[in-house]
Amino acid sequence: MTEISTKSIIDIHNRIIKEFGGDSTPGILSEGNIDFIVFEVDRKKDLFEKGAFMLCNLITSHPFVDGNKRTAFQTTNLVFRNNGYFIFAKDDDVEDCLLKIASYKCTEKEVKSWLKKRARKVKNTIQLQFS
Repeated sequence: MTEISTKSIIDIHNRIIKEFGGDSTPGILSEGNIDFIVFEVDRKKDLFEKGAFMLCNLITSHPFVDGNKRTAFQTTNLVFRNNGYFIFAKDDDVEDCLLKIASYKCTEKEVKSWLKKRARKVKNTIQLQFS
């Protein structure tokens, strides 16, 4: 199973801010929060548990000045793709889920269920590089 690193999450965040805009102040509020998330995610064996933990914690621990929800989803999506899954969800559905997480209106267990309903195993996926 593909692992993620603190550096790769920061790189994903920096690309998102560069491409789509965001706060112009320095981007990282707490690299320690990212380190903790990476440590916990790497200990989990189940892809859906990894994804739910990553989504919930990258959003709610707010390690970046801006772009936490976008970074959380893109990081989770990349981990899923590198493990042969694609998340099939409309933009509105994704946004609704991320906003619920950010406002503490759903649990990690519910996010895991959300991912299970939308992720599908696909053949011949291309392994994408974490920076």
